[in-house]
Amino acid sequence: VSSAMKLITPGVVDLINMANEGNFPGGNYVGEVGLAPFHDFEDSVPQELKDEIDAVRAGLDDGSISTGYGN
Repeated sequence: VSSAMKLITPGVVDLINMANEGNFPGGNYVGEVGLAPFHDFEDSVPQELKDEIDAVRAGLDDGSISTGYGN
């Protein structure tokens, strides 16, 4: 129903700001991620499923759902 997205733009902005401030960390940078919107299928996705996806997104954001990354 949705796809994971790397939100590259906010990370690039963060790194440019860090470089301008003289705090560029070098190495790997883990930035933001998100879920793709439904676009043309917005009306086709049942509200119950949208609510479930929102709950998963919230759990990923607040750390109550673990992805296993970094463990």
